[in-house]
Amino acid sequence: MPEFIEITVDQLRIARRLEQSCGYLELGMPRQALDNIDGLSTGGALEGALQYVRGQALRMQEKYGDAVAPLEAAAGLLPEGASRHVWLALAECHRANSASDLAANALALARGAKLPLG
Repeated sequence: MPEFIEITVDQLRIARRLEQSCGYLELGMPRQALDNIDGLSTGGALEGALQYVRGQALRMQEKYGDAVAPLEAAAGLLPEGASRHVWLALAECHRANSASDLAANALALARGAKLPLG
């Protein structure tokens, strides 16, 4: 028996805008990606993806300090397998901000290290 996923029209609209913003990022157009998701907030299953796109767009604009918070949020919200790219982007931002300890930690997490408990 097939399972159905119930989504709202709002979630569908957000997913569509996220997809469009990913296209902008692929074309090297981070400002347009940010403009496209400006004001969006999901608070749900798409929040990790939204924060990742926001952080990547800021990183591409070399706004490394501004990119850290959304990328950290994305790393905590996305599944472990999907978060590798987030940790790599965070490592780049920390390195650019001269935070070498944080950059080394982010690289270790990208390579599969586990976060300490507590």
